[in-house]
Amino acid sequence: MKPQSAPDDVHTPAGWRPAVGDWVEVRSPGEILATLDGEGDTARMPFMPEMLPFAGRRFQVTASAHKTCDTARRTGGRKLREAVHLADLRCDGTAHGGCQAECLLFWKSAWLKSVAGPGIGVGAATAGSTAALDQLLAGNTGTVQ
Repeated sequence: MKPQSAPDDVHTPAGWRPAVGDWVEVRSPGEILATLDGEGDTARMPFMPEMLPFAGRRFQVTASAHKTCDTARRTGGRKLREAVHLADLRCDGTAHGGCQAECLLFWKSAWLKSVAGPGIGVGAATAGSTAALDQLLAGNTGTVQ
């Protein structure tokens, strides 16, 4: 299906939580960087280097993410808030020692903005715009043992 033209951004209110079926755009590297702590996390959820190529692109929310188990940091299972899965986006393992598990990526709502529908995102990442984010994310490459 060819993407249709859609407005570049729909107002994303404070406290907005994406729901299954919603269209979202992954925020720009600079916007994502502003949400991360010194460990490269938002509310204990790491933004992984494999997620960066999706910046500025639009996807449909396919599932709410309610829980996860952390095999990299070995913190065990935990409940999640404000996290979703997008259009079957999976980790390709490039920053995790070539891992081939193809885990579903978890997206915090802070890393997303609401859009009217499919279309061409306007905030695509460029090599120059990701340097600070790349440096911070260097620590989010724990490998599955």
